Amino acid sequence: MNFLNPLLPEIAILCVACLALFSDLFSKDREKKTCYLITQLGIISVFILLLGSIHQPKQILYHGTFVFDTLATLLKLGILLLTFVALVYARVFIRDRRFLRGEYYTLTLFAALGMMVMVSAHSLLTVYLGIELLSLTLYAMIAMQRDDKRAPEAAVKYFVTGAIASGFLLYGMSLLYGVTGHLKLSAISQVLLEPTEFVWLARFAIVFMLAGVVFKLGLVPFHMWIPDVYHGAPTSVTAFIASAPKVAAFGLTIRLLLEGVNAQVSDWSQILLVAGMLSIGLGNLVALAQTNFKRLLAYSGIAHMGYFALGFFAGDYGGYAASMFYVFVYAMMTLAGFGLLVFMSRLGYECEDLDDFKGLGQQNAWYGLMFTLVMLSMAGIPPLLGFWPKLEIFRALVASGYSQVAVYAVIFSVVGLYYYLRVVKVIFFDKATKDFMFMPSRSIRFALTFNCLGFVVLGISPDVIYRYCLMAFS
Repeated sequence: MNFLNPLLPEIAILCVACLALFSDLFSKDREKKTCYLITQLGIISVFILLLGSIHQPKQILYHGTFVFDTLATLLKLGILLLTFVALVYARVFIRDRRFLRGEYYTLTLFAALGMMVMVSAHSLLTVYLGIELLSLTLYAMIAMQRDDKRAPEAAVKYFVTGAIASGFLLYGMSLLYGVTGHLKLSAISQVLLEPTEFVWLARFAIVFMLAGVVFKLGLVPFHMWIPDVYHGAPTSVTAFIASAPKVAAFGLTIRLLLEGVNAQVSDWSQILLVAGMLSIGLGNLVALAQTNFKRLLAYSGIAHMGYFALGFFAGDYGGYAASMFYVFVYAMMTLAGFGLLVFMSRLGYECEDLDDFKGLGQQNAWYGLMFTLVMLSMAGIPPLLGFWPKLEIFRALVASGYSQVAVYAVIFSVVGLYYYLRVVKVIFFDKATKDFMFMPSRSIRFALTFNCLGFVVLGISPDVIYRYCLMAFS
């Protein structure tokens, strides 16, 4: 049994997914409450199981295919927490719409399993297994709202672009295997440290692998899918896609680049620098022109991933910890943003455009405040939580001697203030054109309040999260 202990969280999530699937099969309840409870209780149980593994020493297991360390444990905890909250938001959204509810919960669990495999992968095969398990479930989830024509279109776009990106990644992996003769990341790293006549072929392979990684992160130039998929997918699915998979993509980036091809850091860090700077510029500038809130958050997300990528360019463990801190905080913020859209939508009415928020703060000051906290935190206004990861990214860049890059990032942070503050202006200063109706569910009200007020509480004491990020790389 000790041999399987490191794999118990993944085994448990798989068992919970199968149990939820069987519950859906035999349940006659239209809302699938039993399936939902099984899913959420299973996530809580695995979360508690993982809490005891944070300080365990690093182990590479199962013939070098699986790594068990503090980094993987922390990322899994983040993935499970975000998945739990996303399902709280999703339940009230799918209740009145044409969704296969049991399948929705089961697919979410399989997506979480794929992400957990990704962050513990120590072999090219395991990396690809986790990516495909996540991707295939997301394709299905995006198309699940059968009464919305935009959802199948978004799913097809994501499928086509995702298949191309997976092809790039798989081709790069095959070239790297051909050069090194190994699938294990640690063995690949050792081979690349030694001079070889195939060094240029290895760099060529890394470029293709980076294309796949950049797609998963949503960086320029592989960002085109994000606005269309975020806009077309059901809002509850968008909330999930925009949060937990970003944490898994960080784990994928660390495993592939830092543990697998760290010998070529001077090559891939330059590519990430260019992708990050282009993402910051394009994301912030295009977001200025958006009137649809989902597309605004999509371009905002592209910009945020650009800041995140700069932490890798800093090239030290402080930069990697700052990037980890950034992706956790960004996932919390974007989940709250889309959660508020779910809360304000109802059957026959999707709250998406900025005009839909006019006068919200005048009619309901509390939820206007919640929206404001999310927007100001995304903008990086102190003392809210969103300020601190940006500060750590800038500090890591300056400490590594890249002050000009830090200045560039700061300038576009100021540009981004405009569209975040525009949302606040619409909420509090524009005249209301309708009466607002909210989801009656107490669970989503509590989750939203907890999610949004967390930006204030954790902003006052950001070390609660950041010290664990530093621990992962100590």
